[in-house]
Amino acid sequence: APQSPSRSGSLARPRPGAHPQTALRAASDRAFDRIARMVKRQLEVPIALVSLVDDERQFFPGQVGLPEPWCDSRQTPLSHSFCQHVVRSGDPLIIEDSRLEPLVQHNLAIPDLKVIAYAGMPLIDGSGNVLGSLCAISDQPRAWSSNDLMFLADLAATCSSELRLRITARSAQEAAGRLTLLSEVGSAVVTTLDEQEAVSRLVRLVVPVLGDWAIAVVAGAPLVVVSRHRDNVHQEALQTLAADLGLDGDVIATGEAMMITPAEGQFMGATAVLVVPLRARGGALGHLALGRAQGTFEEGDVRDALDLGRRTGLALDHARMYRQQPHSPAACPHDPPPRLPEPPHPPLWPTSIPA
Repeated sequence: APQSPSRSGSLARPRPGAHPQTALRAASDRAFDRIARMVKRQLEVPIALVSLVDDERQFFPGQVGLPEPWCDSRQTPLSHSFCQHVVRSGDPLIIEDSRLEPLVQHNLAIPDLKVIAYAGMPLIDGSGNVLGSLCAISDQPRAWSSNDLMFLADLAATCSSELRLRITARSAQEAAGRLTLLSEVGSAVVTTLDEQEAVSRLVRLVVPVLGDWAIAVVAGAPLVVVSRHRDNVHQEALQTLAADLGLDGDVIATGEAMMITPAEGQFMGATAVLVVPLRARGGALGHLALGRAQGTFEEGDVRDALDLGRRTGLALDHARMYRQQPHSPAACPHDPPPRLPEPPHPPLWPTSIPA
């Protein structure tokens, strides 16, 4: 039987992942490659890695000595990872001969990457989360000396400091981007009385900043439904999805955000869907649904989406109130607007110049 998406009104914070925080990818990074070379040179090992670990893989912004194809891809699945154990425990992992160590003796890194001796130190962010490991690897058994481990620990502290700087810079960049987005949406939705145009402007601005696709629905007669996908190839399919979904009664009734974890193949393959109300003074007028093809929505994303929903809902509410006023052109489309008295024209320049 097909699975149903799981819905949650309480937005649980996901486990911190390495790459969303640091903006690092499975690609060479000059600073971290330099750190890996220092480990290789000082400890005289064939392989050294700056490894960041997420739920499915480890990847190496810094590396030296990896064989092909790992050297080019700069990542492995967790089936080939010793560093995952450093992340899980939060402690250094020191192994003289991995073939004799029950924790890792069946790990595929042993036959495929020739990981026999391993020394890994945790890389820690400013909140105490372990993001990965700085590790030295040998293809022969090795008894690591206290000087080896002290050097590796000191360099891991330096590497952790660099990661924290990257996270701080990323956070500042995201904060600036959020402020820009909030300002742009606020300006866009208040300058039109047309609900269709208002929510069209909203979805144009939030894709792809907050989601890979967006669907905005406003209750009324007729129902206003606007959708946008970052890839035009999928726009028609998204419009079909939007028409099928209609208005989410739970979000309208509660006026609260809802996170949906779709089953495989649902919601156009999205890994996470966030639905927020378009809140006005008397309740929700509709909702905005955002979908992501990868990852989930973090706390900052949810706050921003809620703020955008509130701003849009208030703009829609004000537009409806204006259209209901007797003097409104929208309320009296056949009557011309009242003509205001013209002020007397001032002279183009003064008739006399003070001395």
